[in-house]
Amino acid sequence: MADDKIKKGIAVLSDEGDGETTFRFLDDGTSKIGKDVSSEHTFAGTVTINDTLDIQGEAIFDKRIGGYKFGLPLLDGKDDKAILDELDSNSGNYSGYMFYLDNAHEVEESETTPFEQPQKIYFCEGSVWFASPFFSEEEEEDDV
Repeated sequence: MADDKIKKGIAVLSDEGDGETTFRFLDDGTSKIGKDVSSEHTFAGTVTINDTLDIQGEAIFDKRIGGYKFGLPLLDGKDDKAILDELDSNSGNYSGYMFYLDNAHEVEESETTPFEQPQKIYFCEGSVWFASPFFSEEEEEDDV
């Protein structure tokens, strides 16, 4: 029987003495963290995922800047230029996406980019990036 087969890996048993496996890491690369769907886990430090994270169920992100539960990704035109280039070059993959651009990067004369205005929310509709129209610097009027 396939179920009687010995599996190689590491298993951590529950400290409740019930014989249930809390964590399981098998040699085929699969892992199980927790006994059931009600299990909760806290990760301290940084968690890195090198592939796809498939979430089945609810994911709650409640630690946001200023205590708000909705926050846009913040990109910097200098530090995140490679990401901005990807968003621009492949805009067809990003319809419906939004981000806040903190600083714009220096644009060469031969270069074109939709991300020239700093401190703007950018959104992509129909494969085209737009800067938010919600705020603009007013030109100073000269007193005559």
